[in-house]
Amino acid sequence: MSGIKKWGIFCGSAVVGILICLTIAILLAENPETYPKKTAKIDPPKQEEEEKTEPKIIKIAVRFVKPEPKKDQQEPKKKTTVKKVKVDTKDKEQKKTAAKPKQVKQKKGKAPAELAYKQDKKLKAKGRKAIGLHGEKMDSFPEISLEYSKSISTMQYIRSMEQIGGVFGVVNMRTDTLVALIDYKGRQLKSRVRLPGMSPKARYIQGDPAVRPFINMTEKLRGPGKYCVVLLLPMSVDHYIAGAVKDALTKSGLKTGDVASISGSYRLSGGTLSMSLRRLELKNGKDKPINFKLRLGA
Repeated sequence: MSGIKKWGIFCGSAVVGILICLTIAILLAENPETYPKKTAKIDPPKQEEEEKTEPKIIKIAVRFVKPEPKKDQQEPKKKTTVKKVKVDTKDKEQKKTAAKPKQVKQKKGKAPAELAYKQDKKLKAKGRKAIGLHGEKMDSFPEISLEYSKSISTMQYIRSMEQIGGVFGVVNMRTDTLVALIDYKGRQLKSRVRLPGMSPKARYIQGDPAVRPFINMTEKLRGPGKYCVVLLLPMSVDHYIAGAVKDALTKSGLKTGDVASISGSYRLSGGTLSMSLRRLELKNGKDKPINFKLRLGA
């Protein structure tokens, strides 16, 4: 009997224990906050890792930069060598104490002798070789610029040029075309006609108020534009001028290829117009005085 009692007590205590456990489980299920729940600790992510994943704000600065050549296109740097020169102190002292040489005034040389010319067949033939039969080599000849306002009047210049076959006209500077001829006596414009035997070289007349009325007439007929009054000479006159200038340069020890430009003025003597050439500019930049006189009239 004692064994059965012990077994009964054990079973009873086990049942009581099970009921207690069930009661505690039910209570925990209904109120989970009564007992703290154990959770694993998770370290927050480090700030450095967050910064790596978040996009950065990029500020763009605008600059004007010259493009650099590629490495294979870059020129090799040139080495500059500096030579060291020893200077004796004795030489320096001697230079300081040495007396300055006296400046000797150079005497001015005599004016070049006058080389005078008038129209003839030999000079015209020489001019044809220099500038071509129709002036096709005119660009290779030195430029000649002359003024007349200080020596003769505008009407004297016009009459003298007309006496040797010169023609005055109006040129459209934008198209390099002759648009009208000028009748100075009638103070009017004439329609452009064929001008056989004339030189392609045009002498532009600028700064003379006497030509302004003819430019105004042209603007009324053809509309506004860039116009200029020019002088056209016969080809034979330009052949003579080129031949005389070439001969005078040869006698002065110069070649036409060495000369950039020639300047001077028109002179009227005894009713005859002449070209007085007094200075030339060489292509090396130097000036040289000359005294060439070319008679244009008969």
